[in-house]
Amino acid sequence: MNQTATAYDISSELNRDYHHWRDAPAKPGYEASSKRSSVIKPFHTWTRTSPAERDAKSNLLFKIAEYCNLPENWDGYGGVAASLTTFYDAFHFLYRFPSTLPLPKPMIGGSGVIGLYWEGNGCYASIDFDGSGYYCYIADSADEESGQDAVPVDSQLPQRLAEVIAETMDTF
Repeated sequence: MNQTATAYDISSELNRDYHHWRDAPAKPGYEASSKRSSVIKPFHTWTRTSPAERDAKSNLLFKIAEYCNLPENWDGYGGVAASLTTFYDAFHFLYRFPSTLPLPKPMIGGSGVIGLYWEGNGCYASIDFDGSGYYCYIADSADEESGQDAVPVDSQLPQRLAEVIAETMDTF
């Protein structure tokens, strides 16, 4: 049987089922766990951006998905892989992320927390997802430091965070 034709395309289901995924029955072979198989398929159709932007977002999502496949003790200090719920939160945030702002760089903590960060022009912003449906962030610029805990993943981007992310862009 052709693997491409039968493989579960998670990108087509994530947005539609995001709010219901905890209650929905898992598809056979794709039960939620802290370990991910390498079945995550292309994300090329999930947003209306230019091909170059789609490629950058796809690459970012693929990198984040790889965090679910990390081996135990990946960092030599007992590090664990990101959970599927943590990936879903990061995916949902990036799905709604404004295309007018620069994409972040990804990172993962030893506890399995997925982070996104932006830096440039003396500014730094960071977001952490722990799989709870919320994120926390810090947004630092030369004139102000701010942050917030427990921001719902499906909420609008906080104004100060958006401002600092925009300040990290190089302007010509």
